[in-house]
Amino acid sequence: MTKIATHTWNPGEYDRFKVERSQPFFDLVARIPERPIEHIVDMGCGTGTLTATLLNRWPTAHISGVDQSQSMLAEARAGISNSQITFVDGDMESWQPNHPVDLLISNAALQWATDDVKTLGGWVSLLSAHAILAVQMPNNGSSEAYRVHSRMVRELEWQSKLNGLRPNSEDRKPVATYAELLLDHGLQVSAWETYYQIRLADVADIVTWMRSTVMGPTLAALAPEDQARFLDEFTLQVERVTEPGRHGVWFPFRRMFLVAWR
Repeated sequence: MTKIATHTWNPGEYDRFKVERSQPFFDLVARIPERPIEHIVDMGCGTGTLTATLLNRWPTAHISGVDQSQSMLAEARAGISNSQITFVDGDMESWQPNHPVDLLISNAALQWATDDVKTLGGWVSLLSAHAILAVQMPNNGSSEAYRVHSRMVRELEWQSKLNGLRPNSEDRKPVATYAELLLDHGLQVSAWETYYQIRLADVADIVTWMRSTVMGPTLAALAPEDQARFLDEFTLQVERVTEPGRHGVWFPFRRMFLVAWR
């Protein structure tokens, strides 16, 4: 089956839950060891909002924010004006810097690679002699809403319209697999996972959350009338497996983290 790993990003929709989406980034940065950093690459920088915060920790660094989404890059260039930050149109699987990188950070981007293991190994080759690699990505495949999405995509009715697409959320490997790869490359590694519990207003918020990320390629592959029908059916099924609390619904948000250094 063919994996469709990219789609047209909607910055406004993605940023609707900006605070909740940002917390894993700050938790990742907090675990990066102290050492001199001159050149930083933010691989999959999106709108650049989080990229710019790296200057709070490394105020003299030069940062390259790399992304292949034109809509995200347009937002970044319009919203971030700083001579130390350059936003670059590039594919994270093949982009090459013009100098060794002291810190390569990637927040919720590696899961979109066609081959995440190969891509992660390629990033190691970009690092300077005393560099750090810091990666965070989702691992939500076991949560109820993601299971609904995965199950629907596999149904014959939808497979005939999706040209063999499979859900991006199915492709995560155990965090130890990625850690072993980095150890094979001679790096020291700290690896961990965190389960955040996100309080949302209702099931409609869960749908909005997912359509701006993992469900994006599914919807992009469907005709407009099928998109609406898929969303309606998805919403009904998620309602059946979601138990409301007294203060909304709780949405499990599982993330894996890797910090590696020479």
